[in-house]
Formats: sequence, structure tokens, C-alpha cells
Amino acid sequence: MAAPLSLRASHWPSQTVRFIVPFPPGGSADGLTRLIAQRMQTDLGQSVIVDNRPGAGTLIGADAVAKSTDGHTLGLVIPSYAVNPSIQAQMPYDTARDLAGVTQISTLPIALFATNQLPVNNVAELIAYARKNPKTLSYGSAGIGSSSHLAGLMLNQMAGIDMVHVPYKGSAPAQTDLIGGRLHLLFDSFVSQAPMLEAKRLKLLAPGGSRRLPGYPDAAPIGDTVKGFAVESYFGVITARSTPAAARAQMHKSITQAMADPQIAGWMSRQGMTAVGSTPAEFDAFIDADIQKWAAVVKSLGGKLD
Repeated sequence: MAAPLSLRASHWPSQTVRFIVPFPPGGSADGLTRLIAQRMQTDLGQSVIVDNRPGAGTLIGADAVAKSTDGHTLGLVIPSYAVNPSIQAQMPYDTARDLAGVTQISTLPIALFATNQLPVNNVAELIAYARKNPKTLSYGSAGIGSSSHLAGLMLNQMAGIDMVHVPYKGSAPAQTDLIGGRLHLLFDSFVSQAPMLEAKRLKLLAPGGSRRLPGYPDAAPIGDTVKGFAVESYFGVITARSTPAAARAQMHKSITQAMADPQIAGWMSRQGMTAVGSTPAEFDAFIDADIQKWAAVVKSLGGKLD
């Protein structure tokens, strides 16, 4: 097998490239992947197809990448990829052994939103209210193990409060309940909630990352009140660990060139993303650190996420 792999690596791509997305069609993850795949196809002169493999907290998509042997399979990942080793009783693959980084595409700000009916306007007021009313505040997320879920767990732990987690199948139904007052709080992508925020149908309490958000300079990051708190989402790309290093380098080059396209760069900016474009080695190190970070959080919670 050494000769064919070497040949494929030096002439990559030598066949159709498959780009796996662990979500259904639609949404920012799928949209970003399709834009990049289209540009890659133009630049490479080779077909680049998007293959949607949703389900199981992104495990199904990542497992398909791990088990690929053609050196031409890519996979999109989000923070759940780094969380899964700590919360899944049985992993279908070994993240470090079976998968390798290609690049981190971007970071994406997460923020804490509240229903207009909740009588708090910042994190300090929220913490005071939660301590006076334990187990009465509910916060929604896009699902168990999602970055929005873990953001709530971290806030509970670090602020010494006890909010109740309500998982949803995506952020859209959670938004509906938040606007209707059936849910008190929601951690979600800032861009996803921006239209409702501008329409004053919900309110922004704080960014989850270290920076203030454009247009909302008075909303201080959660970390300003809860020292050490910082949560952001991200998009990255992986491939099978068996993919030759030379092929991985070509994958990285093709994706980062696509990211530099004005149309794609503009789309990412409008979605609130900050482009990264890290090297394969840098993304490997980033994922390893993220796995360790979430392992510590899960361990501190007794190994249980609820």
C-alpha cells in the first residue's frame, strides 16, 4: 500500500474529494462547507462533494472520516468533537490515533441571551438572582454536549449557581421558547440571535468570549464578572490520521486559499466569524488542549452532564 499512498500524496487530489458535514443540509456549518468545497473544486480541478452525516453529537460524521482510507476525505468539526471523548461511554474511534487536524477555519462568538421577562440585565445581576432563586432559572442549549450546554455548566460551576439545563434539538426551538418566556436563558451563537436582538424580542446579557461584540459595547464579557470564564465556538477540518502528511498539507493549502476568497471571507464576516487558517500541527495542538480543557470540566462535574 505504500506506493499508492505515496503517489496519491504527491499528486493530491487524484480522485474526488469528500467533505463530510456532521449536520443536516442548511445552517452555517453546512453553508460554510459548501462555499469552501465549491471554491476548492474550482482551484483543484477535481470534484469536491459535500456529504452530510448528521447525528450522535457529530460522532457519526467524525467516525466516517476516521474510517476513510482514501486520503481524500475531510470532515468539519465543532467543539463537540473535543467534548465527546469525555462524555461518550463508548467512542467508535480514538480521536488522537485515528484522526488528524487540517486547519481551524474560524472562531465564532457565543453569547448569553435572556428573555425580556427576566428582571436582570447583566451577569452580576443574573448571579445574584440565581443565588436567591436556586433551581428556578432555566438555560437552553443546542443539545447535550454542545458548546452552549457546556457554557452553562461552566457558569453554574464557576459562579456557584444552580441553573437548570434544557436541551433542544438545535437553537431554533430554544429561541422560540426564550422569546415566549418559557425559557429564561440561552447560550448561542451571537449571529444566530442577532435579528431577534435587534428587534428587541430578547436581550443580550454578555458575550461568552473575551471580547465585546460589535454594536453592543456596554455588554461586558462574562469573564469580566466570573474570572476565568471564556467559551467560544469554532469550525475546523480534520482528516484520517492515515492520510499522508503531504496530502494533509495540500488539503490545508486548498482550504486556506478558499478562505481568502472575498466572497467566502465576506460571508464568514457577516456570520460573525473570525478567520484562523492554522496549520495541521497547530490545529492538532489546539484540539488536544480543547480535549483536556473539557475533560477537566466534566471531571469536576463528577463525569456527568445534565
